[in-house]
Amino acid sequence: MEMLRITGQESGQRLDKYLRRRFPGAPFSFLHRMLRRKNITLNGRRADGSELISAGDEIRLFLSEETISSMRAGKAQPAGVFSGKESAGASGNASAAGASGERISRPPAFGIIYEDSDILIADKPAGLLTQKASAGDRSLNDELVRYLLDTGKAAPESFHYYRPSAVNRLDRNTSGIVLCALTLRGAQFLSEMIRSRQVRKYYRMVVLGAVHKPGEITGGLIKDSRTNTVAFADGEDAGMASRTVYRPVRTGKRYTLIEAELVTGRTHQLRVHMASAGHPILGDPKYGDLKENRRLKDRFGIRHQLLCAARLVFPETEGEFARLSGREFNAQLPEVFRKVMEAEQGEF
Repeated sequence: MEMLRITGQESGQRLDKYLRRRFPGAPFSFLHRMLRRKNITLNGRRADGSELISAGDEIRLFLSEETISSMRAGKAQPAGVFSGKESAGASGNASAAGASGERISRPPAFGIIYEDSDILIADKPAGLLTQKASAGDRSLNDELVRYLLDTGKAAPESFHYYRPSAVNRLDRNTSGIVLCALTLRGAQFLSEMIRSRQVRKYYRMVVLGAVHKPGEITGGLIKDSRTNTVAFADGEDAGMASRTVYRPVRTGKRYTLIEAELVTGRTHQLRVHMASAGHPILGDPKYGDLKENRRLKDRFGIRHQLLCAARLVFPETEGEFARLSGREFNAQLPEVFRKVMEAEQGEF
């Protein structure tokens, strides 16, 4: 007989799927047969496999050691968790184990705005990918896993059941808030918040030109996958419908600091919308003003868009995630925003 106790990271998934991940050598049909015969029980009772497991649940397997060993056969090492080449770390500055076996930790490559047992809200710096585009890339997802391992908040074996990761994405050179799920139930909650557009996301950006009043931009967006660019089509009938609501925060003669709510989350939406309105985001290499970008590069060394996912507001909610009900979280604007605003005193 063997007893398994469910941890917080493992909770929120179906019992049969948990068993399949835990025992990859066992056919699904065999696991269901053992459940029907009560050779596998959940909290001392018969289960059919459709039950959602929770932290603290106990699964008992009334099977021989030989059978359990065979069920575990074929168990794979979790990808990227200190094994082989990839474990050296895409960042080029991985944590290592000293001679004593003690892990040497380093600060994560992202800021932490909020963290609990299920969710981490990260402040991603510009230049860091949210997820890898190729094998050698450094990404927020990898840095998140490394942070959890370094701090002892997760063990390598836990990634067989759920691998913590970002739930939303930002462009490499857009900084700010990224929602990360540390557990399956956290991923389910955050994914539903984003899918149903209940969580409100606000961005700050510095744009070219003087903007004096709030506005709204709606229209279709047409993506060209060959060039990874998006074109704006006036009217929602063409392409993917998109909507942005914005307001000026500080208006100058030449530039404006804008806050925009991303009502729909399309690829490059804010960058395309602001350019279509005649106010491209400063530093944007794809949709910006090339002459102005050269000026900014020469003066401030700016090589990417001045765009930050600055604020996020959760809706009123009850139940398991009531702790986030109505809460607002803010990222720090990058230092370069301040430098541009202060240097251009006559233009703000």
